[in-house]
Amino acid sequence: MSCRAVLPDVERFRAAIIAQIGLQFDDAKLGFLGEVLQRRLDRLGRSADVYLRDLEHQPSNREITRAGAGAHRRRDVFLPQQ
Repeated sequence: MSCRAVLPDVERFRAAIIAQIGLQFDDAKLGFLGEVLQRRLDRLGRSADVYLRDLEHQPSNREITRAGAGAHRRRDVFLPQQ
């Protein structure tokens, strides 16, 4: 059973993507990230808290890549400055 993602969940999702693969999104993209997160929750049938806790503490390379790839399909993704 999944539920609707709310802003704190979306911010946690963004932070997990940044921490794991370095993709960065500005605040203007939070709506889009919310859609990506909601698709992940719906597909997996999990609550946002459980999904994000696992992503933050036991990240699967496959899962973080899928999550990041879903968000990366947009051309306006910001990569970290080197």
